[in-house]
Amino acid sequence: MKTRRPKKKILFVIVEGPSDEEALSEVFKELFKNYNVQFIQKHGDLTSESFSNSRNILKTVWDFTEKWIKIYHLKKKDILAVVLVTDLDGCFVDEKVVLEDSSVQEVAYTEHSIVCPVRASIIARNQRKKENLIRLFKSKSIGGVCFSVIFFSRNLEHFLHGRLDNCTDYEKESLALTYYQEFQKDPEPKLQCFRKAAERIKNSEKEVIEFLEANNNSLKANSNLFIEQERLLALLLPVKEK
Repeated sequence: MKTRRPKKKILFVIVEGPSDEEALSEVFKELFKNYNVQFIQKHGDLTSESFSNSRNILKTVWDFTEKWIKIYHLKKKDILAVVLVTDLDGCFVDEKVVLEDSSVQEVAYTEHSIVCPVRASIIARNQRKKENLIRLFKSKSIGGVCFSVIFFSRNLEHFLHGRLDNCTDYEKESLALTYYQEFQKDPEPKLQCFRKAAERIKNSEKEVIEFLEANNNSLKANSNLFIEQERLLALLLPVKEK
């Protein structure tokens, strides 16, 4: 059975997994309250997958989005914008702060370094992810619809909860639920954190890239959510919904 045409155009938000959606669902609905916000889960990171590169990343993101447009029996004209939410994982840092330690079992992050069992693999991942993100930052549309990248560094749990360690899936779900509940009760303190983060970053994609490349900022707690929200609303507000 075909889905009815949506009364409001859809703002598609691509996230990596269920904990991201749970933590951010109320945030996006508050910031884009006049629009139909729909989350789609990738269960992975489009910007760091081995097959992705700066030449195909736009097509990769659009192909994933288009699959869901078809699943929901939508048309391109039903989509107001596509937002990709991504962790930075410190990908903009200088190679010299990527440290190899064969005794560690998994990649460990601080706000000043990345410690890993195989240094070359993290350097390669960082370069791939960085090139992909720069390409995406510069793209204001994708597949013919408005597009935006919203990042969290080093990841969502770091920005929202100050966690530098690698959280388990259970911990991510628990933290996401806590954040969701706290935001529902009192959103303003949470929104203020996003505002303060935006004050540290300038608006143009060139300035964003320069900021992330400086002072290990892609390892520190930063997000461009409010910057991109303002940019998107400036584009979307003139659109009159029927």
